[in-house]
Amino acid sequence: MQGQSDDYFNYAKEAVRLAELTSDRGLQIAQRAFLGYGAVLSGRLKEGLTCCEWAFENLPADVELGRKFTGYSPYLGLLDSHAWMLIRSGRLVEGRHGSARAEELAREFGDSEILTWLQLANLEAATASADAVSARAYATIALASGEKSATPQSRMVGLFTHGAASRLEENWDQAVAVLEEAVEAVVTGANREFEGTVRAELAMALLGRGDLDGTEREAAKGVEVACLQGSRYDEACCRMALARVLIRRGDARMLDRAEQSLAQAEVVMDEFAIDVFRPDLHECRGRIAILRGDFDGGRAQINRAVNLLKIMDAPIRVERLSTEFFT
Repeated sequence: MQGQSDDYFNYAKEAVRLAELTSDRGLQIAQRAFLGYGAVLSGRLKEGLTCCEWAFENLPADVELGRKFTGYSPYLGLLDSHAWMLIRSGRLVEGRHGSARAEELAREFGDSEILTWLQLANLEAATASADAVSARAYATIALASGEKSATPQSRMVGLFTHGAASRLEENWDQAVAVLEEAVEAVVTGANREFEGTVRAELAMALLGRGDLDGTEREAAKGVEVACLQGSRYDEACCRMALARVLIRRGDARMLDRAEQSLAQAEVVMDEFAIDVFRPDLHECRGRIAILRGDFDGGRAQINRAVNLLKIMDAPIRVERLSTEFFT
């Protein structure tokens, strides 16, 4: 909880090994829930998905089993982390479906903690799709369920989702104010593992407001923190935000730096199968090519982004890119 995502994953993995030496099924599913979240935070998506799928096949689908070890339903936690990793893997349709199932059960069994955390996964799907209406609905749920669970973590989720929804709504001043508060909640509480993600979202809000220096500062800080923590999704997210502001600056040196940031993001994405940013990668490379005068190459990259977004079922972004570049 100090933000060391690799340590979280590694200790959780050892805890699973020890739990499986016992005959306590509740302990076993509880430790696998921790491992699922550790995989989300560290970006070890392949291992995390395997962990969840093994649990679904071999452990009881019992919402109450193991709750005494976690304070929430480990089974619902596994459904949550599984959906979250599917979304980060770029499998938005499957991820949304899994999250909806987990949310249905969380409401049925009154697990406000899981209901709150589910909105982070939902928000990432909405962000990847540029779906402001859905993002606002998820933020509303997170704020309401967070009040019920009344933990510092839930308060942070409420702030973050509210700020991200405001950013997608292009309410720039509100987004910046709320996300600055979310950063403060992250760095002063038990939420350090989310610092990179929150800073990336704040960077994008600042970019929308036209504060290029602020955007670059937050994105660069997010990269630094994510690398120190071993948070691969956050690192890729922050490097993409950094590339976007460098593209916005537009001169040759900044475009070179943007290319470097994209290449570094791609290395992380390739190694850890963080495919949700693939359309963004092609979009950014397309913009760079067009700014350099390579219109055919740029449009080819944009077309690749559009095709990936169609597969992901992200029609709002498909329409926006198609309108901007092909009409």
